[in-house]
Amino acid sequence: MSSTVTLRLAAIVLGAIGGAVFAPRSANAEAGAPEPAPEPAPAQARRPYELGAHFDYRRAWTTGLDPYGAGIGISAGFTARFPLYLGARATHYYGSYVSAIGPGTVYQAHDSADTLDAQVAWVWRPLRRLVLRPGLGVGADLVHGSTLLQNETLADGRLVFGVGPVVQARWEHDWLVVGIDADGRFVPAQPAAQRFGAALTWGLRL
Repeated sequence: MSSTVTLRLAAIVLGAIGGAVFAPRSANAEAGAPEPAPEPAPAQARRPYELGAHFDYRRAWTTGLDPYGAGIGISAGFTARFPLYLGARATHYYGSYVSAIGPGTVYQAHDSADTLDAQVAWVWRPLRRLVLRPGLGVGADLVHGSTLLQNETLADGRLVFGVGPVVQARWEHDWLVVGIDADGRFVPAQPAAQRFGAALTWGLRL
């Protein structure tokens, strides 16, 4: 009887000693095990297309009626995977107006313009959401003129082609984009056709 009790006590003591010795080792092994690598964050969706609208203000290098002035228009563009942007924009300018009414004299004149521009630009991203696009633009301007003299109205239109630098700045936030543009158009043979100005733009990235 006493031997049985002694064996049981010995088994209990050995079990306690074994637990004290081996349990910390297993705990340390679990603590030292490498944590599973976190799942990679989903890649940001690429949105290469841009559709927008703009308020524009242009001045022509002329002492006569300015066919540009304030304008409004739409634009579209595409950014390739290598740093190149291709865009187009159409703008209507409200132009300028002059009138003179006196005894026996009525004179009114108004010039306005519709323009279509194409742009190619290098894409530079100094910040994650800021994009700068310096480049070159070419455009065709359809200038409208109308003159009322006495009771006779005269209307004419002329097409002017130009080329010049363009700089665009965009702030992107997911699908929304806002920015400013500055550009110039030069036609050496027609000094009155030179123009320069800036635009406030906003739009969507698709």
